[in-house]
Amino acid sequence: MFALAVACGGSAHGSTPRIEFTTKEASGRGVHPVRLLVDTDGLARTSSLVFEVPPGARFVLPPPTIVQEGAGALATRVFHLLVLPEARAGTLTLRGSLGGKPFEAQLPVQGLPDFRVLGAPNELLVAFSGAEISATLVVRNRGNTPLDFRVFAQTGDAGPEVVIRGDSFELAPGAEREVLVVLRAPARSRVTTEHTVAVQVEGRAAGFARTDPVIVRALFVPENQKPEPLFAVLNGNFDFGIHDEAGRTEFASQLRISGEISPRVTIDARALDGDSSVLGSQLELAGRDTWHVSLEAPGWHATVGEARAASLGFLAPGVYGRGAAVGVRKSAWSVDAFALRDRFIGSVREAAGVKVSGPDESWEAGAILQRSRDIAFAEEERAGAYAGVNWAWWGIKGHTEVAFAGTKEAGEGIGLAQSFAYDDGRTLVDARFEHAEEGFFLQDQSSQRQSVLSEWKAGAGWTLLANADRSAQTGKLRTLLQERENTGGPDDPPEIIELINQIATRQEVYSAGARREFAAGTLRGVFKRQERAGELDVLREFVEHAFEFEWTSRPDNPWWRLGATVGREEGDGGSAKFAELNGSVYWSPTEWSQIEGNVRWTTAISGEPQGFRREGLHGQITASITPAKGWKASLRMEGYDYADFEPRTRIGALLSFPIGRSRWTGAIEWARDTHSGDESAWLVVRAPFSIQMPWRPTRGTIAGRVTDAATDTGISSVLVSSGRYRAMSDATGRYQLPAMEPGARDIEIQTPGGWMRKPGVPTRVEIVAGKADSLDIGLVELGTLRGEVMIVDSAGTVRAAPAGVLVAEGADGATHETLVFRGAFTMRLPPGTYRLSFVSELPDEVGKQLSAEVTVRNTEPATVRLEAREQTRRMRRTLLPGSGSPGGRK
Repeated sequence: MFALAVACGGSAHGSTPRIEFTTKEASGRGVHPVRLLVDTDGLARTSSLVFEVPPGARFVLPPPTIVQEGAGALATRVFHLLVLPEARAGTLTLRGSLGGKPFEAQLPVQGLPDFRVLGAPNELLVAFSGAEISATLVVRNRGNTPLDFRVFAQTGDAGPEVVIRGDSFELAPGAEREVLVVLRAPARSRVTTEHTVAVQVEGRAAGFARTDPVIVRALFVPENQKPEPLFAVLNGNFDFGIHDEAGRTEFASQLRISGEISPRVTIDARALDGDSSVLGSQLELAGRDTWHVSLEAPGWHATVGEARAASLGFLAPGVYGRGAAVGVRKSAWSVDAFALRDRFIGSVREAAGVKVSGPDESWEAGAILQRSRDIAFAEEERAGAYAGVNWAWWGIKGHTEVAFAGTKEAGEGIGLAQSFAYDDGRTLVDARFEHAEEGFFLQDQSSQRQSVLSEWKAGAGWTLLANADRSAQTGKLRTLLQERENTGGPDDPPEIIELINQIATRQEVYSAGARREFAAGTLRGVFKRQERAGELDVLREFVEHAFEFEWTSRPDNPWWRLGATVGREEGDGGSAKFAELNGSVYWSPTEWSQIEGNVRWTTAISGEPQGFRREGLHGQITASITPAKGWKASLRMEGYDYADFEPRTRIGALLSFPIGRSRWTGAIEWARDTHSGDESAWLVVRAPFSIQMPWRPTRGTIAGRVTDAATDTGISSVLVSSGRYRAMSDATGRYQLPAMEPGARDIEIQTPGGWMRKPGVPTRVEIVAGKADSLDIGLVELGTLRGEVMIVDSAGTVRAAPAGVLVAEGADGATHETLVFRGAFTMRLPPGTYRLSFVSELPDEVGKQLSAEVTVRNTEPATVRLEAREQTRRMRRTLLPGSGSPGGRK
């Protein structure tokens, strides 16, 4: 605070008249509160006051020019002195007389550091994907202190690339500088993407720091694509392949169709005429012949051909085969039924059943009839029924099932299943218990199982783990081999060899340990005990004790995992100690390449493992690249070298490529087994197609031309949009919006600079299904208005070029605004006559002079000069004793 007290005459109040004149630091941007206190006594008299303000400052309201003295006059007034930022250091001077004697008081005042960002775009900037969008900003130092500037952008991970040219500089008082902001789309995209970028302009000086954001909105539009159909479409593809293996050449083909065939009814159909392959294939043509047709509607569904039945709880968790599966839904209820029959090598399975579900699947019930005939096993038949209910109690979610079943061999039996789940964010428990009488299940299903998984977060990144699982299984190996024959997969991959060791009628697994979260990943360590009674040729029992460790990367890093296991196993009258290392990786070095793979190596420290593990090495790796649209190449290697098995390595390569400019694609696949010498090659061509159904109109569209309303010449690069549907006009001005759902829609346009929509062009249209209505859009070229705003004195000398906002009001009542910078402005307006006015902090007596009327044409720029003359008049105001109100004029 600055303060100055002036006194003359006798003693204080009653003997010494005085005036206190004080000011505080500016509040806001350059507004100084000034306090004037008058305390006098003695002879009553009138004294004059004169305030002299420095350049660049003025009072918001005029201060008094007369002060009343004597008779114990006491008055206080607070005035607000506006000091423009560009004002240099100066003094506020008060002159007058007090007690009949002249006096003078001075207070130092100055403007604050300040800057302004001009030229910020307030409209959406549009460009085609892959092109650049540029925005020019003007940074002006409008204070009295040199400032250091830094310009930077804030975008999300999926935002555009932002390049700022001139991102660091220094500006002297009154100086300005242009900053170019360039936005580039992240990558060429087939969809329209809109981005908002915050460009931060930071100005700093000693004791001053401020950051102003400038928002730039950019819309990247893909090249206009072929318009979508207005009728329901069946989309599909036909694949034709030639397969050569061991000198045998065969043909395979596949047909797929999907789409809406009637209102809200969709179809999904597939027919495969496949060819078996020892080495398998990634092209979906290796496998037995199969077909299915599925229909889906809001109230029902049906599948004929290869189908999968609805799950009947632990009675029949998954049944598939050839036949039919149908379902009906009404409100929250559903009923599903199925009848399926499937044939494998040497066996046939048949099943029929029904399932009913209550509201929100709160309960379910069902029944099933099954029969299995196998050349190696006796015929089995079973009938069963089950019911299940979901419930919740005190944070515990549970599911209870009960089932009854009967077979010719084992008679009738009962089965029970119960699952619990509890998770409060710190403690997790997930448990399941199943029990059924002997012979209750058919072939590959478990008859007994108890499992508990628990986790407890102990804090500081630690989680304690404890798990237990006990189950009985049969037929798992046989089922897996049959499924691989069903799909045409290789018959002896590493998982089959491992399953030979692990096939069991009883298994128990117990483990306990901890997991720790680190910044670089997650470390897990557990002690595990396994006990298994296996059955392949003869019954074998094994027990294993092992320590397992695993290190996994954080999800935001290239994904990898490393693991190690050491332990001891006992069984078959012997024992062995072993060690095992394993790891996997999933890494994308670039946006168009990725590498994934895994490896596991097991070795015996002593003895020879024969139970859960087999000595040897197994690994696979796949590397793929997508160098261009429609192109993809991958290389895959897989191999193992297990004890008691011949080592084997498979190599495969796949190349996918577009065919010409059509939508057709081709693929070449090659695979070789280095041990057996088997070699396989595929050449596949895929032809996509679309079939329109004229009796099913589903959408409509709008098409037309964007033209100059005066000359009918087409205008390009105009964005025409209706919600998320967008299109840009071509070189002739033609556009067509994508197909849209019927109904009333608003049509918006984003024009290039210098154009606007012609009045009277419809902004809302009705979309009719099956029709492409026409809407031509006329644009009016804007004219240019340039001008200046000046304050002159009585002699016509320019005293100031103020900053503010220029408002142009047209004859139709529409208003347009632009900033006035250093007394100059430029704006684009539709042709017509406008009333101009200037809005700023100038006094009303000056501001009302800054108005004019001007006519704008688009043939040549219009110019205008708004000029105001400063008005000075002598005013005397009296500060009455004991009040804050000015007195009358004199």
